[in-house]
Amino acid sequence: MTGNSMRLLIADDHDLLREAIELLLQRWNPQVQVVHARSLPEALAKTAENPELDLILLDVRMPGMNQLAGLQVTRQRHPTVPVALITGLDESEIAAAAIEAGAAGVIPKAISGKGLVAAIQLILSGERYIPDPRLLEHRGANGDGHLNGDLPDADMDKLTERERGVLMLLTSGVSNKEIARDLEIEVVTVAVHLSRIYRKLGVANRTQAVRKAMELGMALDPDTGTSAKERRFKSARRAPAAPCRPDRAACRASTGN
Repeated sequence: MTGNSMRLLIADDHDLLREAIELLLQRWNPQVQVVHARSLPEALAKTAENPELDLILLDVRMPGMNQLAGLQVTRQRHPTVPVALITGLDESEIAAAAIEAGAAGVIPKAISGKGLVAAIQLILSGERYIPDPRLLEHRGANGDGHLNGDLPDADMDKLTERERGVLMLLTSGVSNKEIARDLEIEVVTVAVHLSRIYRKLGVANRTQAVRKAMELGMALDPDTGTSAKERRFKSARRAPAAPCRPDRAACRASTGN
């Protein structure tokens, strides 16, 4: 990818879907160049002809894919290019397994135009896009829910203000859709925030994130709608000043004595 230009391959046996994705991406970035393929063999041939690809999108159900076998072959031939899968409905098991197999993301066909752009931006930034992080709650390369090796140490200071807001709402047990409604953002944007929150906190799923937030005083109080840290801060601001002692010079100066 040079400057704003971007070249990607979209492989799907439905012409309309490929053309719709291309149109959406070119509205976002007129310099996007799209290579089309209708099957895995055609996709592999096109990738060989276009070595400067920035991203490869593969339909998990198109001819030749054999589910995740096609993903593995493509990643072996192009180890430095992110490869993401396009999936239909009710394919959560494939989605979870694909992430474990090294997919750069799993993009549902029902995603909105804004969501698609956000997903691709996330992948191109080096992150993984997961439409629903709960897919990975009970799966992991290490058998404990963690993905691909050690996770970084938790550091709440690295969370942005928006990520803190998402995390606090998460502790109240609400769904991604409810978080999106409360914060007036897209559901896919919530998923992006959660993915970054998990990485920054060194956790692998919602349950671990909530536990970490509670340990760090970030959980929301259902009665006040504030976190423990916020309540301590507000309490400190409301606390009365210490009584003035007449023997102190500062006190005498402030009272005029």
